[in-house]
Amino acid sequence: MRMLPLLLTILTLIKEAGGAAYDFENSGISDLNDISIGTDATTVKLGHNSFVSIPAGYFVNLPDLEELKINAGLVSSIEDFAFQYLGNLTELNLNNQQLTTVSRNMFRGMP
Repeated sequence: MRMLPLLLTILTLIKEAGGAAYDFENSGISDLNDISIGTDATTVKLGHNSFVSIPAGYFVNLPDLEELKINAGLVSSIEDFAFQYLGNLTELNLNNQQLTTVSRNMFRGMP
């Protein structure tokens, strides 16, 4: 396993009132399993990376997540229920991805 650019620029963790923002934009991420997002996350930025899929339930441990930005990348596959249990999500940005199919259950469980 290779070290992501200085452990993703030392995780660029910014504390905010009531939660935390995790900024992984332009971090060279090719696999979401290479990163760790704290359960206190309210904002997660994953744009401009090279991972190609988002697995089912990947964000399940982020009940307070409000903003999720996964823009400008190579995502071609989002599994059903990938965004399940994100009851507080108010913004989801999937602009400029490589998606060719959107399934009925891809966004199931979202507000």
